[in-house]
Amino acid sequence: MTRGTSPAEPRRWTGADTLALSVLLLAALAVRVWLARQNSGLTMDSPLYVRMAEDLLAHRRGPSPAHHGYPILVAIASLLGPGRELPGRVVSMVASLVLVALLWVVARRRTGPAMALLPASLVAFHPLLAIYGGAIMTESTFLALAFAGVALLDAGRARWGGSLLGASWWVRPEAALVAPLAALFAPLPWRGRMAALLLAACVALPYSLVLRVEQGHWSLTPKSVLVRAPFANARAAEWRLADSTAFADSVGVGARLVRDGGSILRAYPGRLLDQARALVDAWTWPLLLLTALGLALPAGRGPWLAFGVLPLVYPLLSGPADLRFAQLVVPALALPIVSFVSPRGPLRAIARALAVAATLLGVALLW
Repeated sequence: MTRGTSPAEPRRWTGADTLALSVLLLAALAVRVWLARQNSGLTMDSPLYVRMAEDLLAHRRGPSPAHHGYPILVAIASLLGPGRELPGRVVSMVASLVLVALLWVVARRRTGPAMALLPASLVAFHPLLAIYGGAIMTESTFLALAFAGVALLDAGRARWGGSLLGASWWVRPEAALVAPLAALFAPLPWRGRMAALLLAACVALPYSLVLRVEQGHWSLTPKSVLVRAPFANARAAEWRLADSTAFADSVGVGARLVRDGGSILRAYPGRLLDQARALVDAWTWPLLLLTALGLALPAGRGPWLAFGVLPLVYPLLSGPADLRFAQLVVPALALPIVSFVSPRGPLRAIARALAVAATLLGVALLW
């Protein structure tokens, strides 16, 4: 691979590709529907997103300590389907399936359709991703948008990739970290990287106008309130609409850093360890071994590595080390496996057999 080129030429799409991807998506859908029928899909944040969607449809202004991208999609879905909860679950379900397809497409560029099923299956059958694929939460939607941008950057489509990464900012603030790093790791010339960053900014920054109208002051994100000293416990971390400090910039970020900077740094090592434990829970040791072996080879690296910075940044914020945040790194951990199974030579069959066995064991341990 030369600098500034795509890692692999596009493979011709065949009927076998369509069959393999269709079977995988149907299986992923079956798992998600089965899990969705066993739980409500509701968390502490879910009523907020439903209320935000209803406010948008009713043209009401209301304080919302969350990004508006997911509620916008829920509002659109509610025009097509009944109920207050089903639209949000459908949006997450569709996004979760899109992510499975994206993993397969990116992996297929490097290793062919058969072995591409390994990383895609890990995303399709990962219990954490499958559960949140039926929940009224933002993670699945963010992953679908951000990873679509990453997939396009990996294919050399700088403008479209940057635009989708910018769109993911409307869903979750992690896009501010993922977008520039994805452009840096992408197999693009420097002009392509600059174009991707420019388009990402052009799509993301208009969101500040939404916040200006809703909150009455300029802001980049309603989540900057998380820059503060860690809460004493998970209960204390729960925001309340009646609490003005639940909204970003009610106390300036600079003032909070001056006040709480020392506490944030002192708590960082322990909170980083909490994030590491959550990551291990979400990606068991056979899969960690496969990922490490894949990252040792150049083909295992790409713009998806940008997601790996998130566990390093979360400890700086006041939110708890919740397991659900670890799922945002799972696709980036799955893709390096393709480099382990794709080398030529006599060891290829052995590597593939080991990868299949480790994948099956890893999924079994996750469940």
